[in-house]
Amino acid sequence: MSVLHLDFETFSTADLKKVGTENYVREPEFAVTAIAWAFDEGPVQSTVWPTVFLPFPVRAHIEGGGTVRAWNAAFERTVLRYAYSLDVTPEQMDCVMQRALAFGLPASLQDAGDALKLGVVKDATARRLMLQMGKPKPDGNFWHLDQSPAAQNKLADLAAYCMRDVEAERAIDKVIPPLDPREKALSVVDAKINDAGVLVDLQAVGALARASAHELALLNLECSQLTGGAVTSPGTQGSRLLAWLANTGTHLPDLTKETVAAALAAGSLKAATAARVLEIRQLAAKASVSKLASMAAQASVHDGRARQQLQFYGAGRTGRWAGRGIQIQNLPRPAPGLDPAAVIRVAQAAPDAVGMAWANPMKAISGSLRGCLAARPGMRLVSIDLSQIEARVLAWLAGQADVLDTFRRGDDVYTMQAAKVGSKDRQLGKVLTLACGYGMGWAKFQETAEALYGVKLSAAHALAALTAWRANNPRITAYWKALQHAVEAAVLNPGKIMYDTHGVAVRQLRGYLLLKKPNGVKLAYQNMRLGQNGLEFDGVDAITKQWGTQRTYGGKLVENLTQSVARDIMAEALLASEAAGLRPIMTVHDEIVWEVPAVVVERKAALLKILVETVPAWAKGLPLASEVKISRRYGK
Repeated sequence: MSVLHLDFETFSTADLKKVGTENYVREPEFAVTAIAWAFDEGPVQSTVWPTVFLPFPVRAHIEGGGTVRAWNAAFERTVLRYAYSLDVTPEQMDCVMQRALAFGLPASLQDAGDALKLGVVKDATARRLMLQMGKPKPDGNFWHLDQSPAAQNKLADLAAYCMRDVEAERAIDKVIPPLDPREKALSVVDAKINDAGVLVDLQAVGALARASAHELALLNLECSQLTGGAVTSPGTQGSRLLAWLANTGTHLPDLTKETVAAALAAGSLKAATAARVLEIRQLAAKASVSKLASMAAQASVHDGRARQQLQFYGAGRTGRWAGRGIQIQNLPRPAPGLDPAAVIRVAQAAPDAVGMAWANPMKAISGSLRGCLAARPGMRLVSIDLSQIEARVLAWLAGQADVLDTFRRGDDVYTMQAAKVGSKDRQLGKVLTLACGYGMGWAKFQETAEALYGVKLSAAHALAALTAWRANNPRITAYWKALQHAVEAAVLNPGKIMYDTHGVAVRQLRGYLLLKKPNGVKLAYQNMRLGQNGLEFDGVDAITKQWGTQRTYGGKLVENLTQSVARDIMAEALLASEAAGLRPIMTVHDEIVWEVPAVVVERKAALLKILVETVPAWAKGLPLASEVKISRRYGK
């Protein structure tokens, strides 16, 4: 059967990034301004406003269950649903962007084409035209309704741009592989999760926003008084704050979260007022007004659910999900002992009530953001978190038997690892377990221990602890070297499988390295090579998000593999629960969340726990465990 390549250009008075795909498309002034399509290798055709009805062959293909191929296909599917009343199934959609991400390429159509050095790539210049015509004109009128010759010429250019997108997508489609069948099945479940969405309690959002604004006003007033009016808004007046600090004898290079935290921790500030002003700066940053505004904007105007919040294969080189819209992956966790439901109730009583009930109201508000995601009346959220899944997978891949036995017995692995280095400090054992598995050096270990876990170590203690951990986990440290050597050998011997243990194999093929995971799915590294600094490949930088040369090594390769296999374990649970008729509504790191009728929640939660802890056939010997939470509001 033919494949349809499809692309839309659209107009809306709503901001797509702020409100999300559904609200953008369902906004009253939304319009499709250009359509481009092609069947298989046939000619690319287009139509432009006002004749933007779906051509008969396109509609007939979709209604007949034909495959629709697009870049970021979730957008095209949403447009087809709400603008053309076509309920396209996830199974019909073939997202070339998802395939590109799984193949180690960027998420941008233009960047992916550039990375592959294709002759047909997205037109970067014309993109500015698309952005201009996708929103109202400066005078408030709409470009596509302008009958002037200049506007009509722009519409013709927009149609050409739309056609170029189809050509660029089709060119990439020809040279990258389809998703592995396991990944394709997971992509379908991902689409259904994004379709379901999660309910946003807008009343809670409003109450926390009002409480946050009240507390922020108090902080701003205090800062103004402390600085003699020099700084009246420490959260936004960065240059003024730096100048005031310099006048007090405190010279900081910037006001990033890390710099401010380091200055306060060092205790080297020249004046007590400077310390308090910086503390206010930190607290003002926790106002989280932007997160609350995002929740309100992303919630559907029809049923209050935020949809399309997850990006399939969003984390490069591991396949883990990334956040969109609200960025639920990055919502702060509640502090120990904090009950988000209680904070929300108090905030609903009065804007100033949170400050009366909690000593640090901003932290209480920030820690309650997750609680704004809730179950519908009569329903409950079942959250299941895979316990210490990365540490378990790492020990399993490396064959570190004593660690695996500790997990199997249900003993505390953190206490066990602390004892290995001669300590009774469980927190130190936690840092060792979570931070040392991928070849981290002692200085970075010292920094990580304090910054992320609150464990302060001298340089000598950090070095000794790290050295002892490595000596007591020899199979893990050997695994770093083994995987690196296998990759190096594969690069030097293209086409030859160089490594195979636990179902993992490494092979260099046609310019890219394939690392086969235990479930048979492959991780792809573009243009893996031996450079002057060791192993290098082409990829997206995790910090800058730019495409370029990336360096890797044994520990980093093991980290990629471990995190990806841990993701695969969670993926198996997603597929199993979907097959059992229990559809998840979101995933957050190593946690899956379902919305279940309250009358059967205990029974369903027990079933879901069994499904989550069922070890896949390809992961025989991997000990799994999970923690279950049942609640009205999301709060982990």
